[in-house]
Amino acid sequence: MKTFPGLFRRRGSAMIVVVFLAAMMAILTASALKYTLNESRNNERQRLILRARNMAENISVYSAEQLTIKLMRIRNTAARKFMTGANQIYLPPDNVLTTAFSTPSNMEVRAGLTTSTGYTYVNPATDPTNPNAGLHVSTATVPIIAKASMTHPQLGTVTAYCEHTMEIGLIPL
Repeated sequence: MKTFPGLFRRRGSAMIVVVFLAAMMAILTASALKYTLNESRNNERQRLILRARNMAENISVYSAEQLTIKLMRIRNTAARKFMTGANQIYLPPDNVLTTAFSTPSNMEVRAGLTTSTGYTYVNPATDPTNPNAGLHVSTATVPIIAKASMTHPQLGTVTAYCEHTMEIGLIPL
């Protein structure tokens, strides 16, 4: 059997190459795991933001439904707030507001009739798409602002706001 003098040196260099490749694979694996965890965290944060936005919008729509009924009953465009007294608007029921990430105490809604105009004629020639064309109409604006906060144990708290602006039109007989 023949022996080669450089054979043992090659075995040592092969071991170094294997250790180097294993280290590179470990670094690539750690990098892929870190990227995956960051993406997962970002996706969960975006879901939390979307939940907060949806809840704020739902509160605003629920309030708009209440305001529609109250404004039909009042039939007056004088400035007023809808946060206390007989005209108070309420949040949705607690079982709707209670989720794994929120409680009813994290939600708010504010609304008020702010501006109104006198009776003006809606000209059908200049505004043919207006359903009140050809009538004298008094308009008023009611902004509704809803706030919803969602809390995640690892991500913290996210707060979203939603504003709807209702416009009402009063048409005299």
